[in-house]
Amino acid sequence: MNALPDRLRSRAVLIGTSTYRRLDPLPSVRNNVEALAAALRNEQICGLAPQNVVKVHDPDSTPELMDPILEAAAAATDTILIYYAGHGLIEERRGELHLALVQSDSTDSGRSAYTAVRYGLVRDALLNCRAVRRIVILDCCYSGRAVGQMSANGPASSVLDEALVEGSYILAAAGENRGALAPAEEDYSAFTGELLRVVYDGLPGQGEFLDLNTIYAHVRAALKEKGRPLPQVRELNRVGLTKFVRNQAHRGSRSALPRPPTSVHAGSPAEHAPRLRNRSRRDVLITMTAAASAGGLGFLAWPSKPESATQGRPPAITPPPSRVSTTPAPHASARVLRDTGIRLRLPSAIYALCFSPNGAILATTHNDAIVNLWNVSQRRLLTTIRGHEKEVRSMAFSPNGRLLATGSEDRSVRLWDVRTGAPLGILGRHGNTVPGLDFSPDGATLASVSSDCTLGLWDVARRAKIGRLGDYESNGWLWSVAFTPNGKTLAAGNISEAIFLWDVRTRRRIRILKGHTGGIITVSFNRDGSLMASASKDKTIRLWRMKDEMPLAVLTGHHDVVSEVQFNRDGRTLLSTSDDGTTKLWDLATRRLLRTIEGCDASAAFTAKGDLLATASRDRTVHFWRFT
Repeated sequence: MNALPDRLRSRAVLIGTSTYRRLDPLPSVRNNVEALAAALRNEQICGLAPQNVVKVHDPDSTPELMDPILEAAAAATDTILIYYAGHGLIEERRGELHLALVQSDSTDSGRSAYTAVRYGLVRDALLNCRAVRRIVILDCCYSGRAVGQMSANGPASSVLDEALVEGSYILAAAGENRGALAPAEEDYSAFTGELLRVVYDGLPGQGEFLDLNTIYAHVRAALKEKGRPLPQVRELNRVGLTKFVRNQAHRGSRSALPRPPTSVHAGSPAEHAPRLRNRSRRDVLITMTAAASAGGLGFLAWPSKPESATQGRPPAITPPPSRVSTTPAPHASARVLRDTGIRLRLPSAIYALCFSPNGAILATTHNDAIVNLWNVSQRRLLTTIRGHEKEVRSMAFSPNGRLLATGSEDRSVRLWDVRTGAPLGILGRHGNTVPGLDFSPDGATLASVSSDCTLGLWDVARRAKIGRLGDYESNGWLWSVAFTPNGKTLAAGNISEAIFLWDVRTRRRIRILKGHTGGIITVSFNRDGSLMASASKDKTIRLWRMKDEMPLAVLTGHHDVVSEVQFNRDGRTLLSTSDDGTTKLWDLATRRLLRTIEGCDASAAFTAKGDLLATASRDRTVHFWRFT
């Protein structure tokens, strides 16, 4: 598969409504469209065929806006991108989002419904598209009524849930009570301006390509530094890791961001939501959002927390830039790994796997809402766990092996009886996908993290929520979580390249570890808790000494995102799995590469005893390896 969207099989439709008959003008919107189109056509940035990037300025009717989208949806087979910038209207009675046209009118709730384009039409067109990736970016703003209607149980959430399909990435431009800025002194709207700066200038240290998550993280950081509305994100199936543009900083030269002519320089009010003109704010909800959706399409504004800086944060530790050789160790201390020849053929592609504590059961998740439990020695299916409404994205066995916890894109955390597969209850729900779970060593507490930026603690026996840890607005999107073996400390990795450590008893954050240059996908502790390993989008694994929380080493050798790390029980070996299609085994004494297993592009796991290794491929096959 090409690293970037295929230039001939992809389509982009960029729509901007900058002039209106009855709403405030948005001059910067035209600049947004022109600069984004230039980037998508630029061979050094994205390289889409010029004829496949269509610009639509100031549509005045539904066909003018929808026809180009329908034509692109019919033609695209790789990637389709729809961008809209302008005013957004919410129809009063049904609460549906409408995209404003030149003729749109927000002063009359009846006219606002038929003088703008219902977003459902765009969503439906893209849901029927054959493209593998479906991306929507809406740069808009929203007003006060979004606080009530856009809650997790509100109408917008229902619309989104109905619209999402496999492979979704949703990005919201601002919090509940904030608009998307179009500063009068700037050429572009605030959100799109930062997006364009990342696309045109690139990001040092991020590799040859930039994926959606990396772009989002840096846009968000830039907006936060300027005190502007913060975007929010929601992702399904790790689509945010999809490479989107070439990194201009990696090339060593930058493509100049187009300077708009002064005749179209932004001169609109700072908040570019349309005015209600003598109507109550309760009459018509004016809402705009920036959403990027790959594969699934919908509209949602998520609740945000106060955007002021957090006081009294613990110090951050930045490790030195030392690197460890990836040359295989000539005299490795680890045992010899041999292919057992045993294969387990599964009914569908594997997303992740893990062993029960005694190694007798293998749990597998797939790109669906089920979990399969397999008898390892007999290589047969024991039971299929059903109950989640969407894909299962995390799982963990309890220390005694009797319970299985699962987290899903349906935002729920659930418990199951391993012996029977029966549901034992829903512990609770996050505001977004749950990509990480871990039981405390005594099995009494379950920790969960979510891409809604929160970390939850759950009482397993009472099936109740204990509480939350930390300052989640500053944490960013959390991907992974792990207890230390003594249960006293909890570690979580996030999209913003940091690892947070909490004291479990006091629930206070005690340290922030920094050093990675990409989001933290996984964290893991060795058996005695003296070492922690972290895996990152920056293609490296880092080792940390836990007695003083200091960096020890950087393991390099993978050529793509490192998605998993796990220590072997013997304390001598570390495994890592990467999106480059390999699993690697590392000797911890020498910090050198022991073995590379090719074709493992899904997941890998040791048994608790450490004598057996399972590697999974997306061709639905699990291979078993034994140490001798």
